[in-house]
Amino acid sequence: MIARSKQTGTGNQKMPTLETIQTQIKSLLPPDSNVNIDILFLYHPAFHCLTELLEEEESIKAYCIGLLEGSHKKYPSGKWLLVKTSKRYLFIFKSIVKTSFEHFALDFKNIQKITYNLGWFFGKIQFTSESNTITLLQIGKRDFRFYEECQS
Repeated sequence: MIARSKQTGTGNQKMPTLETIQTQIKSLLPPDSNVNIDILFLYHPAFHCLTELLEEEESIKAYCIGLLEGSHKKYPSGKWLLVKTSKRYLFIFKSIVKTSFEHFALDFKNIQKITYNLGWFFGKIQFTSESNTITLLQIGKRDFRFYEECQS
């Protein structure tokens, strides 16, 4: 099967299709997983934004969902999607009721330290850079472990 890419408005950069992104997400899941990709994408609309954010050579390595806090910036409340790609970390927030979305990228070279913590029920990932500390909170225990497994 040949995956079609849509052309962006800037230069010759191609972006992956939704089918390509869904295939990448499915490849991360364990074979015995009962995760329905269609429901995952419906429940978390930020996944659809990846078609606009990922570059052609960029691949998804891991993802998780949680609340976002920053030491120097206030982020919208709600569930944020964290996607680790082959090039960077993407943080995406998309409300079900809005057509627009918020996002920012954190390049690997700008990260000074990453801290992982797992409590009784929730996990937390903290990214420290020179200018800010960003924390993804209330990551479900199973999702946190899945994210950690994808890291290796």
